[in-house]
Amino acid sequence: MTKHEKGRFLLSVVLFSLLSVTCLYSFPPSTVYAAEEAVAENGLTILNAVVGLDVTKYAVTTKEYPQNYNSSYLGVVPQKDVGYELTSEESKVKTLCTFANSRLQMMHILETEGSPHMSEAAANPIELAKNFLANYQAYTSDSLYGELSSTLDNVDAGTNVTKTSGNTQLEAITNNGYTTLKWTYTSNNAVAPSKFIALGFKNGFLTCFVDNWHLYNIGSTSVNLSKEEAAAITLETAKNYASTKLAAYAFDAQNLNKSNIRWASLIFDGSLGANETRNEDPLMLYPVWRVGVALDKVVWSPLRYSS
Repeated sequence: MTKHEKGRFLLSVVLFSLLSVTCLYSFPPSTVYAAEEAVAENGLTILNAVVGLDVTKYAVTTKEYPQNYNSSYLGVVPQKDVGYELTSEESKVKTLCTFANSRLQMMHILETEGSPHMSEAAANPIELAKNFLANYQAYTSDSLYGELSSTLDNVDAGTNVTKTSGNTQLEAITNNGYTTLKWTYTSNNAVAPSKFIALGFKNGFLTCFVDNWHLYNIGSTSVNLSKEEAAAITLETAKNYASTKLAAYAFDAQNLNKSNIRWASLIFDGSLGANETRNEDPLMLYPVWRVGVALDKVVWSPLRYSS
């Protein structure tokens, strides 16, 4: 395979000034989904066993949204939304859970009133997160959550931290009493922005949980192009585009050179919405170079070009 052929699979290019050049991979969204299991009881179990909310002390109202409402994740993975309203004399909790392939993908605490009935107390958000992850590991029998918990061992509550452990990058941020913890997949100094798990806490209680980690698998961690090779392919692609699409604007494509390169980043990306596939699963992730090119003049072009 030539460098230019490899570039078709590994490179996406963005031209500023409203000009976009993309080199990714396409896959037609699936329209056939597996039958959904009943998941309403799963959400209550997670609120009780994982979040630590004593649901036995509440009157519970459950609302399952119609299947045609938010029925898939990016048109690929079947989803189901279930709302819960828990009410007691002392407190009220409203939450919305989204299940993807019958597995919890998101939990948002929409409203809390009073003091929630908790089965276990925690002193700070880091301890809350550790409790949550330990409980979720026990609930799912998935060791990943224990590994994520171990990254918090030397993190102080209220301290902003970014650190990498193995193939996981942890970012902890506290601002105005709100703490967010986010774990993102990383390899070869490249991150996978879409493959992450996040927790949010405020006032000693969970505000959100997002688990996209299991929706995205890694197809390969091999990087077959250097940054310099990616930049060279970018310039050639940009020149070809400018010559064919911007001729009416008297734009001289030959003036594009290395000085027009503004940034280059290596990330993991999938095939969704692009024009060539690398895997039958459009959410399968591969290393991709993204390179930004600035034109030497302002050009208005509403066109999007995929190579």
